[in-house]
Amino acid sequence: MPTIHGLIWQQLPHESVAILAVNNTSSTSWLMNYSIGRGITYPFVFDEESSLFDSYQVGPQFGNTPPTYVIIDQQGIVQYRTDDRFNRYDEMKDKIEELLE
Repeated sequence: MPTIHGLIWQQLPHESVAILAVNNTSSTSWLMNYSIGRGITYPFVFDEESSLFDSYQVGPQFGNTPPTYVIIDQQGIVQYRTDDRFNRYDEMKDKIEELLE
């Protein structure tokens, strides 16, 4: 995730794209240590009740496993979802640029 964030953040307008991480298995202190240790500046959300995971259909019960990348448009509609960790940068960047047009 940090690599994807850095690549996308460097090439897309900051005022138009928000990036955040949602986790439902770790503690808030673990997430803070993880993000600080890796220099991650985007927010982490601890979804203890898994309500965001359910809303955006993330998890094995929906056929995907974390890390799952979800692109949501300005109306809150999921436009892209993948749990493939590698080689999806160009695909995700293209989708975001398409939504910003």
